[in-house]
Amino acid sequence: MATLTLTNERTDPLYRSLVASPTADIERYAANLQGSVGPVAMSLGYSESEDNIDNIASILKTRTEEWTGTLDASLAELFGDPMAEVQFWPSASLALQRVHQFAINSPATAISDFNTTNHLPDQMNDSANFSLNWSFNIWDVGYSWDYSKQDNRQTGRDQADFLTLGNSVNFGVRPLDNVSVTLSVGRSDTRDREQALHNISDTGSFAVDWQIMDNLAFNGSWNKSYDHDSNLLAKNVSEAIDLGLNYQFELPLTGERKAPGQFFLRYSNSDNKSRDNTFGFNTDAEAWTLTSGLSVNF
Repeated sequence: MATLTLTNERTDPLYRSLVASPTADIERYAANLQGSVGPVAMSLGYSESEDNIDNIASILKTRTEEWTGTLDASLAELFGDPMAEVQFWPSASLALQRVHQFAINSPATAISDFNTTNHLPDQMNDSANFSLNWSFNIWDVGYSWDYSKQDNRQTGRDQADFLTLGNSVNFGVRPLDNVSVTLSVGRSDTRDREQALHNISDTGSFAVDWQIMDNLAFNGSWNKSYDHDSNLLAKNVSEAIDLGLNYQFELPLTGERKAPGQFFLRYSNSDNKSRDNTFGFNTDAEAWTLTSGLSVNF
């Protein structure tokens, strides 16, 4: 089964609205193909948009082309034993994207603020994500690989390129029917071609969700990240804790009518420590918030 969708959108340059989302002065064409074969689902998409649709000579005109593709598959249904109580094959997903934005006119310097030699944008961005997820009786395990590349082709800025690779692993367990625990760790490495620098980020998180009673729930999380570069120019350590309680209740009204409501209590604490070896200064900022609220729907 497959579905093909074609769209065209043109928004007047003078379009103004307080509630609608379209961006003014843009024309966009898009095509999307979605389909599935058994436990495999896929989609392909392409869109093309241009701004400055009135072709005003003193205004930069750009074109944005975007290609997307996704693939989702249950490997257990493809290769697993349908009679087995536990399936060790994971579900897999792949997402790809390419975005190319570039100038398609060259406003004269005399009638605009553009320098035609190095002010015209031209950038290609590629990204990819691949993930595997296993689900057992009380355990969940996941792995994710991320890739992104920023290729700047603008005159004078062709070295301002970035390449990022990231890996993350998460573990989830449900020791009780009303309790779930999640642990995640990850690392990303961004290469700055212009500065000949690697920026590395290590992250970790821990979360607990506890349904104490039917109408009372607790959730808490802890997140920490350590960012540094390959030349030891700077480093940053940030840590955040969030705790919350949510109580659901009902107030009796006339007859059998009741007014549902909730009371919530939230506590957050963040701590950020930075060191800049280039300028020789340190910063240490810590802040906390305590929020409570009550709502009733009559």
